[in-house]
Amino acid sequence: MNKREVISITSLAKRLGLSKSTVHAALTETGTISQETRARVRAAADQLGYRPNLLARGLRTQRSTIITVITNTATWSHTNAPMLHAADQLGKRHGYLVLSAYSDNDPARERQIIEYALGSGVAGLLIEPIDTPDNQALYRQAGQQVPLGMLNFCIPQLDIAAFATDESAIGHMAARHLLTTGRRRLVYLGYAASGWIHQWVTERLRGVEEAAREEQAPVSTLMVTDWDEATLQERVAQTLHAYLDAGGAVEGLIAANDTLALGAISALRARGQRVPADVAVVGVDNSTGSAMAHPPLTTLEKPMAHIGHEAMRFLLERMAGDAAGLTAQQYRYPPTLIVRASTQRNSVSARACAG
Repeated sequence: MNKREVISITSLAKRLGLSKSTVHAALTETGTISQETRARVRAAADQLGYRPNLLARGLRTQRSTIITVITNTATWSHTNAPMLHAADQLGKRHGYLVLSAYSDNDPARERQIIEYALGSGVAGLLIEPIDTPDNQALYRQAGQQVPLGMLNFCIPQLDIAAFATDESAIGHMAARHLLTTGRRRLVYLGYAASGWIHQWVTERLRGVEEAAREEQAPVSTLMVTDWDEATLQERVAQTLHAYLDAGGAVEGLIAANDTLALGAISALRARGQRVPADVAVVGVDNSTGSAMAHPPLTTLEKPMAHIGHEAMRFLLERMAGDAAGLTAQQYRYPPTLIVRASTQRNSVSARACAG
């Protein structure tokens, strides 16, 4: 192949002896062609270095081929990375360029990104909103201009499709797991937060309380207050020590995230209480290091890749004018319980349980 030759759908189809429509269908996951043909076309496209000419396609069809995804936390975080990857891969298979931007949870920054994206004529937007309601009017306006989906947070007052984890299910699954291992006296360890993060914390508590009611088990709620990143572990220890010093009892502890769970394990160990022999501990997020903690931490993992895939599928359906697809409602997906040694009385082996 000539090094200067640009591989197009036309030249790719000619090399493979297929029609342009068949090659296009294979590359965009459309049509009713066989999986064998799809695989053959993709292999040839990879080998020959085919890249879709997004600018030419946009000029020809008068439609943008760019989708912008805005997150309020770092795009490379262990939680957002799978979500963004899944969205990007699905968008790419349909011929779209997916660009990610980071608002840093700053209302002005988020507004700037949204307005720039709309002004640039993007085909669609996915937004992980900031945790304050500052830009809700802008979300509505954006949703009237282009297909729009919200990531990770459900905002009931907005008539915009939202894709998120079922936070109540997180609490319910964690509590049920502890109750089935014989732990009756439960503690939920949360933290003071604002906006949508507060919504997460309270929804998880609601799930814990529901599971406990089903088994008529007592639940105590502890909230870490007056904290920042530098003092969080210290405040977790102070909160837990104060509860235990006042005569509080705990057999199973459910933390709002893995960081709180690991802090709780450290605080319990300082009091001579063993995990899991005396107290079983569950976290949330399956964060980096949770499997290497001592003991390895049982945790609930959010379905971030699925959220990214389904949100992008919604956009693609809307951009294709498919009124029979997903509607503008809230979509909540169950987590996965990953059982490790922090809740196992007699075993340190880990096993995964799908939610």
